[in-house]
Amino acid sequence: MWDRKLAVIGEKVRLITTPDEIEEKLDWVKNMIEQTNKYIDEYNLEAEKTRVPVTAIAQQRGRRQISEEKVRVQEIEKLLRRKFS
Repeated sequence: MWDRKLAVIGEKVRLITTPDEIEEKLDWVKNMIEQTNKYIDEYNLEAEKTRVPVTAIAQQRGRRQISEEKVRVQEIEKLLRRKFS
């Protein structure tokens, strides 16, 4: 049977337990938090690796859209020059 329970409520971590051997339980909580933070950091590193190519693709699409817009502007300029020349 478990003699402790850890709950995350908002930004707070709550330890639900009996008062005996509290130092050991507090060490356990500290270890749980450190391990959780370690796993989160590892996850974020992996997520960042996949995010970089997505950003590069978005930049490439943005450049293509700018190029297409420039072509449209040039076509409009040509039409206006013909019409008003």
